[in-house]
Amino acid sequence: MSPCCFADLTSRSEAFSGETGCLMDQSLQNLQNQFLKELRENKTPISIFLVNGVRLHGCVEFFDNYVVAVRSEVTQLGTR
Repeated sequence: MSPCCFADLTSRSEAFSGETGCLMDQSLQNLQNQFLKELRENKTPISIFLVNGVRLHGCVEFFDNYVVAVRSEVTQLGTR
């Protein structure tokens, strides 16, 4: 079975927009969900770069407002 990697989206979902200081606009959240759903359904290979420079490559297995699970054939993650 191939490993599954998780990317934490907490900082993205708590991003403030505009001068009002409100949380991420609902239309932006819907756009993100539509995009990730399309990637998952088509099993499109993606690369996610973490803030520490590590690259996760694979297909979206699962996502929610805080996590993206990426399934990959790679069994070991390296560092830069």
